Amino acid sequence: MPLLLAILFTLRVVTAEAMADASEKSAFAKDIDVTLKGHDQRMDLYDVIFYGIDLEVTDTSTFLSGSTSILLKVLDKPANELVFDLLSDLRVDSVWLEGKVTAFIHADDQLIVIPQVEVTAQKRIMVTVYYSGLGKQKEWISGV
Repeated sequence: MPLLLAILFTLRVVTAEAMADASEKSAFAKDIDVTLKGHDQRMDLYDVIFYGIDLEVTDTSTFLSGSTSILLKVLDKPANELVFDLLSDLRVDSVWLEGKVTAFIHADDQLIVIPQVEVTAQKRIMVTVYYSGLGKQKEWISGV
């Protein structure tokens, strides 16, 4: 079941932008009770090219730990912040940008990555987020 939580987390990250644009929740979103606070326009500054997810989970606990590497391309305007959806139930251990530790803020189910230097337009970069935490029981999803 922890793997199911990880898959749902990944699903939320991958589909958040598409769902935020919809005027109503889809039948699927209603079934799993996905609640989005709204689209953060800072996410429009880049396109995600690839997600690499490396998780450690067991079938005896809801605890998970791992990392997600995100290859992205900044579009036409430079970016001084990169914003991602990440549940606040998880604790972010560190964030790496192009192989170097960088500053971040993790609150209200958002991760804001703050590069030391503004990321120029049309640049491809790799962001890696290390996180851990207990999966939260939500109705039929218990994690164990």
